[in-house]
Amino acid sequence: MSAIQPADRAADVPPAVPRGAAWILLVAGAMGVFGTFVQTLEKIRILERPGEALWCDRGSALSCTSVLKAWQSSALGVPNSMVGLVVFGFFLTAGVALVLRSRPSVAFLGVVQFFALFMLGFTLWYLWQTTFVLGSLCVYCILNGTAVVVANLAAPRLLVGAGRLQGDGVVGFVRRAVQDGVDAWFWLALWAGVAVTMWAVLS
Repeated sequence: MSAIQPADRAADVPPAVPRGAAWILLVAGAMGVFGTFVQTLEKIRILERPGEALWCDRGSALSCTSVLKAWQSSALGVPNSMVGLVVFGFFLTAGVALVLRSRPSVAFLGVVQFFALFMLGFTLWYLWQTTFVLGSLCVYCILNGTAVVVANLAAPRLLVGAGRLQGDGVVGFVRRAVQDGVDAWFWLALWAGVAVTMWAVLS
């Protein structure tokens, strides 16, 4: 009977991820949980008292009520805030576990990256709808959208820090961008562009 050598056991243990990226994911999850939780409460309040305005109604351009009543706010069959609450809750839980030095599998990090990109695409679509179709904006959308961008800043850093995203082409470009910190400027420019566009259309 052969004994398992320490080197063999170490090879089977997933590497630790950068703690800074774990903190970023934790912050993104906390922001998103707070925003979607309050938004869910406001959605319930609208259903209970449909004629009552919400505190964040500040005119036609900034109107939580008109946005939360629109079909776009339940595009997946349930209120978007409930979907976000689940996903951001996952980010928060994952962030806490990673900050505490859990060693995630590649599949786990892939799930984090998948949901970060899914939420990004959904958020951009939703903001497009509220800006150009509904002509109003919900303050919770800004908070939740910021949390999504922060999550997308963290997810590839977790993968790169764990020794993943190896290769050439697009994967290599993303890895180098993360390692050089260039991706942070991309996310900042993206969110600034979204903000400027919404301001220009709704002002």
